[in-house]
Amino acid sequence: MMATSESLLSILKSTRVVVLLGAGGVGKTTSSIVMALLGARMGRKVALLSIDPAKRLAAALGIPLGNQLRRIALPADWSMVAGGSVDAAMLDQKAVFDAMVQRHAPSDAAAAKILVHPVYKAISSHLGGPLEYMALAKLQELVDDHRYDMIVNQLLQLG
Repeated sequence: MMATSESLLSILKSTRVVVLLGAGGVGKTTSSIVMALLGARMGRKVALLSIDPAKRLAAALGIPLGNQLRRIALPADWSMVAGGSVDAAMLDQKAVFDAMVQRHAPSDAAAAKILVHPVYKAISSHLGGPLEYMALAKLQELVDDHRYDMIVNQLLQLG
């Protein structure tokens, strides 16, 4: 969908979750960064998440990113509405799997047994196909995290 700058700004002011989806090389990373920065400039607390295995978000921002959200330094000379911020992260399939096990296991001991099991280790690290599921799980986690009033999620279109 093509949007005018006015309609884009309207969307960014009122939308909680923005998902950018497409094949590699179409501008998802650039667009997601711009949307997150514009949201922050409007005073929104933005979570920016990339599900791109090529790790282009970290390269574009010029900083290391991991599975945990990390505050991005915004330009000091920007005219910002108070409170605006961007926290960014890149999906780590195993870390998301591990967090789900720890959240849903009946006890810490049960979680520990699962996490060291060789079958679990193989599935959580090397199984093809769960990336889309992990992306949705991480997105749900961010939706439930009320510290953020805007989530920009960049997904690589697979298959």
